[in-house]
Amino acid sequence: MRAVLRETNGFSLFEGVVESATSETKEGFTWTTLKMKGVRDSAGSKLELKAKNEFLIAHKDEKLAAMAPDIITTVGSDAGKCVPAEKIMEGNKLVVLGIPAPEPWRSQKGLELWREVMQRSGTDESYVPIEQLVG
Repeated sequence: MRAVLRETNGFSLFEGVVESATSETKEGFTWTTLKMKGVRDSAGSKLELKAKNEFLIAHKDEKLAAMAPDIITTVGSDAGKCVPAEKIMEGNKLVVLGIPAPEPWRSQKGLELWREVMQRSGTDESYVPIEQLVG
């Protein structure tokens, strides 16, 4: 995982166990909400992830931790393989990674497109680059 983070300038956002995982398919999209309890460096913290086919936003201890267009992905703690949102189940041990979005998505036009996606997904929060959130 360290090599992936080094190559992508990414961050390890959270390590924990999935306490609840709910998914439903509506309007052609899989909507998923995960709630996790922290372990190791994340012990004592909680993380909530929301996805519309892919992860769009993460809140750690009810504070914004990452959001699209930055990439939020989950990997298994043991094998280090990516686990897609719709495959995650209660009890899974995961590490949540955050990777800065490519520059075109961070441009004014890119952020306008993502703002529309986020609003249609029920999120009105303004984008904050991941490196500012974890710093």
